[in-house]
Amino acid sequence: MAVEEDINVALQEAAKCYGIKDYESAVGYYSEANQKYEAIHGAPNADYLFLYGRSLYRNALAKSDVLGGGGDAATENEESEEKDEPGRNNDTETQIFQSGAEVDEEDEEQKQEGGQEVEQEDQEKKQEQEEARNEPEQTDDNEKEDAENEQDKNEDNEEDAAENNDEQDEEFPEEEEDQSDFEAAWEILELARSLYEEAFKASPEDKKLQEKLSETYDVLGEISLESENFQQAAEDFQVCLEYREKLYKDDDATHRLLIESHYKIFLALEFLTDSEKQCREHLTTCVELLQARIDAGKSESDDDLELLSELKHKLKEFDHKGANTLVNLKNDLLHQLATVATASGSSGKVNDLTSMVKKRPARDSQNDKRTEKKSKM
Repeated sequence: MAVEEDINVALQEAAKCYGIKDYESAVGYYSEANQKYEAIHGAPNADYLFLYGRSLYRNALAKSDVLGGGGDAATENEESEEKDEPGRNNDTETQIFQSGAEVDEEDEEQKQEGGQEVEQEDQEKKQEQEEARNEPEQTDDNEKEDAENEQDKNEDNEEDAAENNDEQDEEFPEEEEDQSDFEAAWEILELARSLYEEAFKASPEDKKLQEKLSETYDVLGEISLESENFQQAAEDFQVCLEYREKLYKDDDATHRLLIESHYKIFLALEFLTDSEKQCREHLTTCVELLQARIDAGKSESDDDLELLSELKHKLKEFDHKGANTLVNLKNDLLHQLATVATASGSSGKVNDLTSMVKKRPARDSQNDKRTEKKSKM
């Protein structure tokens, strides 16, 4: 069928665009493929939806990372137009040289008539100068009035331009556009996930479906992490880890995707309160698995040693931050108690309450939360 061929062509073009990180074009091709598939089959295709949703997410991420992209495009267009300018000038010059004889004849006629016109022009200039001497004050007043009118016009134009810019900013808010792109990606991937889940219930031993579900939950987690929905991100990454453990743990307990999942869960939990213990466990597991993978000679990159060093340093920072949090909580409580005692105005002896203060579990404040959102894995 011709439509099926069109779908395959759209998928191939989308894959090419995605491969070269032209996510916007990939989104267009995947959208076309999904629309045509559903039109002839009456139901969506989970695989096509996943590819479409993932491209939407990558495109939204690229747009949010690029600042002033429109300006660069405008500059490129201007440079392109400037390169075309010489060609247009050459065409004009060619036309002038082709009609050169006519131009010479017109110049000769103007020279003959020139002598008669000079005398008349001199008389007109003298008359204008005389009139200017008689009305100097009126001219000054007119010039002042014209200048004031011009200034008023400029001010009105500036106000109109400012209002137009404000209206454009309201009509095209970039943050809302980026957010809608992330939301669209999440909705498409959620639909793909639900279709995969239904198929998985019918075939729970299907390894391919498990792999597709793990990848879908992984991208959903990234979208939630990027949207600062950290609780949802942690849950999605956890489900992804569970599928990956079923897929890879028996054959390779240090599989790189397992390390990646543990690290992403750590990133999401790090932004949540009351999750320090879980957060540290996942980061510790991440370090241990990567160390074991390197020791077993399974490392895929020479950069793994540097990555391992960074993760160990991050673990030390995390432990140090937790210890500092306990000290800060104790000091803050002591300060509050001292402030209350002083404000009471009592002249009696202030009891030393230090011994009564018990250590409380460490709780990171929102201001101490790291802003890193992306995995380096």
